[in-house]
Amino acid sequence: MKGHGLTRVLTVALLLAVAATSMAETWTTYTLPDNAGLFNTWALGHTTSGQFIYGDHGNLYVQDAFGGSSYTEYDNSPVAGTDPAFITTYDADTAVLGKGGWGASALVSFDPSDTGTAFSSGSFTLQGYRGVFHDETSMYIAGANGNEYTNGFGGFSNNLMYVALDGSTSKVIINDYSQYSCGFTKDSLGNLYVGDNDDGRVYKFTAAQISGAISGDALEITDGELICDFGLGGDIGSLAVDADGVLWGAGWGHTGLKCYDQDSESFYTWTPGYDTTAYLADTFSYGGSNYVGFASADGSDPGVDVMYGFAEVGAVPEPATMLLLLPGMGGILALRRRRFARARRVMAGHSATSGLVPATAGITERPRVEATAWMERMDRFVRKMHTVDPLGMDRFVRKMHTVDPLGTVLLAFDNILRR
Repeated sequence: MKGHGLTRVLTVALLLAVAATSMAETWTTYTLPDNAGLFNTWALGHTTSGQFIYGDHGNLYVQDAFGGSSYTEYDNSPVAGTDPAFITTYDADTAVLGKGGWGASALVSFDPSDTGTAFSSGSFTLQGYRGVFHDETSMYIAGANGNEYTNGFGGFSNNLMYVALDGSTSKVIINDYSQYSCGFTKDSLGNLYVGDNDDGRVYKFTAAQISGAISGDALEITDGELICDFGLGGDIGSLAVDADGVLWGAGWGHTGLKCYDQDSESFYTWTPGYDTTAYLADTFSYGGSNYVGFASADGSDPGVDVMYGFAEVGAVPEPATMLLLLPGMGGILALRRRRFARARRVMAGHSATSGLVPATAGITERPRVEATAWMERMDRFVRKMHTVDPLGMDRFVRKMHTVDPLGTVLLAFDNILRR
């Protein structure tokens, strides 16, 4: 009996370790070159092959392969002595960076897959703080528009513009939305999320609204739907949206990555890099999966450490969940009683004591498990946690459904705890 008891304890520990792994912090991080100059004049993008492209004070690097720690510098960087201001990719061989610097600067096209690529400047310049592709020939650019430095700090007024890469079109589509340069991003449906860096608010503009502004009158920031308020101002110098609709904001006003889930209306914060305000956020897809990536610097002085990291979307639970869920599961196991009766388990065509999963083709139903006291306690705990932390619990449930679609782990827990 002692041997069986030890086996059960070890098995439970193993299963808990598996569950912990599925919820564990899943950021993968690598070291980048030290910060090359004063302040963080940098940019982060990704290729369609999942490689990061990182620019810092005129230096431009690309990751050699997704998931690897090595990177290579581009031979002919066009941004020597400047930022770049942003990096964005359209497809495997089409990318654009904003050259950056103080005032108007060039948009530069290049092939991100070739470190010996030629860099081609467009036929016009503008101050572009952030940029994303609209289609292969045009972009959205956030920044001051030409000579329209009319309002706010230092006389600057930032607008959102629609520009053609051949220089034939440069049109303001959202007027004077922020006196401080700030982030914006586009989701898979073509909706734009625009940050007002003066007060930390993020507004959503539908693809239809943007299309109307391209062909007609410019919008005001208040024409968008107010999605969230990160507060503090400056939290949204960088802004990205992932495949689950979570907004990732970063900037000088807040340490780490500040996140907002639109479905659960929940805010939370991750600090996967350094405990500073120097962060950039970006999202990307590769190999059928979706990811969020970041760059983090240990301050803004020359020579400070810089790192890059990424995690799969949906595999990053809210911190509160990780702190509370595992102790809760441990408490459930500790409180179980040996007198819990073995309940009958019905599996398609098999007895509850066989312990064998039928090898019958076409069986897709989750095996049914009758309620036992420990499962009822687990259910109450999950319901309570969902009230406290709906985002984290939703992501945990989705993750467990992915790794255990037929409830095998659940059945194993049930079988062990009934003994």
